[in-house]
Amino acid sequence: MASANTLNQQIRELSHWHQLAFSIALCERMLPNYQLFSEAVAWGDAATLTNSLNAAWDALRTKPSQFNHERWQEKLAENIPDPEDYDMYGVWPAMDAATALDTLFSLFAEPKGPAALEISRLSRHCVKQYIQITEGEDVELKTHPLMQYEFDMQSELVEWLADHAKSPNTVSQLRKEFLSPLISNLGLSIEE
Repeated sequence: MASANTLNQQIRELSHWHQLAFSIALCERMLPNYQLFSEAVAWGDAATLTNSLNAAWDALRTKPSQFNHERWQEKLAENIPDPEDYDMYGVWPAMDAATALDTLFSLFAEPKGPAALEISRLSRHCVKQYIQITEGEDVELKTHPLMQYEFDMQSELVEWLADHAKSPNTVSQLRKEFLSPLISNLGLSIEE
């Protein structure tokens, strides 16, 4: 398992296009968390998040500079749950998923910003929080299989992207390699 510092440095070294690909993939892995929450409480429009991710993938295949991040941020704003409104854990991973998407939209607008790092940390924090909620505060996070999987997946994704050129084919391969079938960063799938 790579250290957080090593992973963060590898993310910083990716080109803007590769940081976008990395970030979109992490957001997609967090999407089932939102979908399950939305379904459970009959709130939010998971389709808006799905459509925004599809638009991000399409922009990555063609021209990322033409992605209308403001339009998607406006649509997303109505679908970010407020933890004060829900007395259940599921609101937190749902909020993390929506926050990651909002941060992704910032990466389209500001290529030099820290958005890819923030999304990576947010995904790792979501996993950490899930482990602590389900297994207790005393669990050893570094050796927990779900945390190890999160670090390993992010490290493998960064290394894979570093070895693949910017192209529509790379986007298709990435989605097939890392997101099929789609399992969330918490090990959940929408089919469960």
